[in-house]
Amino acid sequence: MLSAACSPTSRRISRRIASGLYIVAVALSLLATALPRVAAASPVTVLMTGLWTAVDDAGGVLGGAVLPGTGFSATLGYNNAALDSNPSPLYGNYVFAPSQFSFTLATGGFLFSHVAAGVNGIDVGNVGSGDGVGVYAETFSVSPSLPPLGLAYANPSLDDPTATALSSDALTGVPWSVGAWSTSAMTFFADIADDNPLTYFNLEGDITGFTVVPEPATLGLLSLGLALLGCGSRRRS
Repeated sequence: MLSAACSPTSRRISRRIASGLYIVAVALSLLATALPRVAAASPVTVLMTGLWTAVDDAGGVLGGAVLPGTGFSATLGYNNAALDSNPSPLYGNYVFAPSQFSFTLATGGFLFSHVAAGVNGIDVGNVGSGDGVGVYAETFSVSPSLPPLGLAYANPSLDDPTATALSSDALTGVPWSVGAWSTSAMTFFADIADDNPLTYFNLEGDITGFTVVPEPATLGLLSLGLALLGCGSRRRS
């Protein structure tokens, strides 16, 4: 007489469990092998949130809507397949085609949007004296409308004097995490295109949070994994 552990019913249950584990393993394998390839050359979207610590608006351009302590949120979009124009292994200089870069900043009821034809770039420094990343976006439109803007630029900057945040000057290796950096700062400057030297504003603040938005290909792989798990569940039921 067969023992309970060796009965046909027990063997069928074991096979079903093994099949389910195999499906899980396949799903995880797909994710593990494909995700690095996606990250190697793909669009990246980074959400940044923080607070302004210093506001210089002597001409009242912003009408008092932005003060120290006012929050801001910025969205940086870029393609990390951009080529490094600097031959040095210590410094990476990345400039993007208009279709490969975007930057918006919302604060005090205003939305500033980088103009596609404007200057843009990301610099990555991996040197013995410290690591750093600087984003530069120049030329902005604004809503609601202000008097015509002249020079306007955003400059998020990350700094790590311990030189442990980066392992190279590769754009793909930038960690978008507050914990990786000693300081994470945001500067936004805009000058009104007139002859009044007071009609400008300069905002300085701390970035307190980063969120990297999942890419469509990543979401597709996750969906595939969940679908495989769902098929396995239906077969076992």
